[in-house]
Amino acid sequence: MNDVACVLLGAGMSSRMGKPKLLMRIGGKTVFEIALANHVESSVSSICAVIAGWIPGFGEIAAACAGERVEFAGIAAPCPMSDSLKYGWRRLQDGVKPGAVMISLADKPLVGPGTINTLIQAYLKTDKPICVPVYEGKWGHPVIISSRLDSEIMELKGDHGAKELLERHRDEVEQVDIDSDEVIVDVDNIDDWDTLRTRLQPNE
Repeated sequence: MNDVACVLLGAGMSSRMGKPKLLMRIGGKTVFEIALANHVESSVSSICAVIAGWIPGFGEIAAACAGERVEFAGIAAPCPMSDSLKYGWRRLQDGVKPGAVMISLADKPLVGPGTINTLIQAYLKTDKPICVPVYEGKWGHPVIISSRLDSEIMELKGDHGAKELLERHRDEVEQVDIDSDEVIVDVDNIDDWDTLRTRLQPNE
């Protein structure tokens, strides 16, 4: 096991979907559970899943999926993404104290264990503090950030996650080419949902 932990962000408001998108089901599992399983099957050392505590349904998932490598951190009320990120980041830093943290978005359930492991391996081989997946020239998720940037993470504000930090350190980013659009595809609206369902269950 390596020293890269993960914050899995799942406390968004799903405003464009009109209902909690992470609790929508594909093949009997919620989008959140699919994303979580992909990380559990990867080589991340531990996972802090930040969930929307005010939305019914996440509590049952937490009760069923919490374990030795997985802890859940519930947010009491809607907040900017940066606040969710900092909450999960702080939990890891105060707990397992990882050398680096992978910041993952739960609305990207196509990102599989193989891609996660590829990013971890690339990060462990570079001396750069940030590792980002790239598909056809576009930066995607998840990203890995060294714990050395802890103070800058805690200064983040707004609803753009760590984007500001990545831009500030653009010259220190290890870019990893990924041959799949999984790192840039997410689920925001019903059209995205239909596409995702087709890709995850092509025979149905």
